[in-house]
Amino acid sequence: MGTLWQELRYGVRMVRGSPAVTALVVGILAVAIGANTAVFSVINTVLLRPLPFPRADRLAKLEAIESSRETTGGAVSWLDFRDWQEQSECFSSTAAFVLGGSIVLAPAGAELFRAAGVTPAFFEVLGVRPMLGRTPGSRDAGPLWC
Repeated sequence: MGTLWQELRYGVRMVRGSPAVTALVVGILAVAIGANTAVFSVINTVLLRPLPFPRADRLAKLEAIESSRETTGGAVSWLDFRDWQEQSECFSSTAAFVLGGSIVLAPAGAELFRAAGVTPAFFEVLGVRPMLGRTPGSRDAGPLWC
């Protein structure tokens, strides 16, 4: 225990002897700890935390691959989606969505409303219920805007 106190007294003398170096080291540590916290927060939110849906581990995202440009993530046509849906043997259910929106003119001015076009099975696949209205049913053909 005596050695610990001796080491602490020596450390305090060194800090008092060079306050500029101490301030620099403390500043670098503060920036490093802040950056580490920010990176962990992003990774935790994006990668580690599960999606807020029941059985989220059973969800998969399908994308089209454009072989001529070797790119992924392109839009899939409605007819391609219907082919995938009809020919799929490994998925219990499939759904599609497309993000969009529209501008609504009101007396107060124009306002942008965000919306998504979804297929009838969208809510069923995610295992959620809409906050308002009804879920699309099989009698509804094509994508619906929600």
